[in-house]
Amino acid sequence: MNAEHMYYAAFSAALMAGAEPAFAQRIGYQMAYLSHHAEHRDLKSEFDKVSQSGVDELHVSDADCIGEPHVSEFIPTHNKPRPINPLSHVDWLKGGVLNQRGLNLTAFGRGHQHTPKRQSKIINVTKPKIAECERLEEKLNKAIQHGASETDPMDLNKFCIALSEFHQKWCAAENEAGYWLMMHAVHCFLWGAAFEWQRCDEALTALNRSNKPMFPVVEKLRQLIIEGESEPLLWQCLAEQICNLPIAQQNQCSILGVAYRPGLVDDYDLAYEPHRQLMLLHSMDDAKHWFETA
Repeated sequence: MNAEHMYYAAFSAALMAGAEPAFAQRIGYQMAYLSHHAEHRDLKSEFDKVSQSGVDELHVSDADCIGEPHVSEFIPTHNKPRPINPLSHVDWLKGGVLNQRGLNLTAFGRGHQHTPKRQSKIINVTKPKIAECERLEEKLNKAIQHGASETDPMDLNKFCIALSEFHQKWCAAENEAGYWLMMHAVHCFLWGAAFEWQRCDEALTALNRSNKPMFPVVEKLRQLIIEGESEPLLWQCLAEQICNLPIAQQNQCSILGVAYRPGLVDDYDLAYEPHRQLMLLHSMDDAKHWFETA
């Protein structure tokens, strides 16, 4: 999920979980920030792999050019049967049949025919281990408990980092979109409840929330994200979802608006620095350090 889709999905899921719009928008931008940097990290890693493979191929080519002359490997042929000329072993006096020498050579040639073996190519498909998801789930619960028990200005940052890591691993392992996973995680964070997630929970969570007034527009937004749609369709769905809230809550997003601003998640765009502080993005590095040592 790219940064734009992550922003709308996390923002909408937080609203569905009962968060205030201003709080939900912070979750949306923090999750988008982490997704944006994960994309760039993956692209850099892929570029480094391609560059390294090109360097390795160049070294191999140079070695072939300037190294020792290539010597063909001698393959002994004494075990290979020689071709048989049937005309050299025919007994014409007996009607043109093979004589005993011809029969022996024919049997020898048939017995030593080389039968090529079929080689099967084994493809090793590596999937994220469930044990890794369990470890990340424990860290997510630590972030939830930390936010519920202590007054920490970085509690939301820690929660979003833990949620982002678990969301990425789980969705890759189980092939889920992850919308309802985020909604349930935000609900647990708001109420200080323990987070648990299993394979059947996506359908059950959607069913439990189907009686909410904003459920139809949420399902529309979720489907648009799955199909890879972009603005203005996503912005329109999110604005329609916010319209289900009281006017006083709708005005909480009047400073930035609900539409996604890509420059806000870019650390090098200095024009958005005050907005990054408003979304608490300046504390993400410290929260990452906590996540790595937790």
